[in-house]
Amino acid sequence: MKIVLKPVRFFETCIISDMFINDIFVCNVLEDQYRKGIKVKHKTAIPAGVYLIIIDYSNRFNALMPHILQVPNFDGIRIHSGNTKEDTSGCLLVGVWGGLQNIQQSRVTYKKIFELINTAFLSNEKISIIINR
Repeated sequence: MKIVLKPVRFFETCIISDMFINDIFVCNVLEDQYRKGIKVKHKTAIPAGVYLIIIDYSNRFNALMPHILQVPNFDGIRIHSGNTKEDTSGCLLVGVWGGLQNIQQSRVTYKKIFELINTAFLSNEKISIIINR
C-alpha cells in the first residue's frame, strides 16, 4: 500500500494536505506547521520523506492504531482523528477540510482509513507513506 501526502494549504500554525492511497484521493490531513529540518514535538510537521507504517497498540489511545516509523529523532507518530492543531502533538489528523485551519468528519474518516491500512497490514502488505513538502 502506498500512501501519499500532498500539501495544499500552508497556514502559520498548520498544514492541510490531500491523502492518496494507491493513487486515489481518500481524505484531507491536518498536521503541525512545516519547518525544514528535525521535527519538534507539538510544534512541527513530519519532515518530507518515505516512512513505513505498521499497526500496533497505542498506550496513549488504548487502541490499535497506524504508527508511522523511522521519523528522524522521533517516535510515536500516529494517524488518528481530531479537528484542529490543538488535537495533534505532531501526528496526522484525517478528515475533510472545513475551510480555515480545521478538518471535519474526522472520526468517520479515521475509521475508513484505519480499515484500509489494517486490511493491508493483516495481509502482510508493506505500507509506506510518502510525505511531500
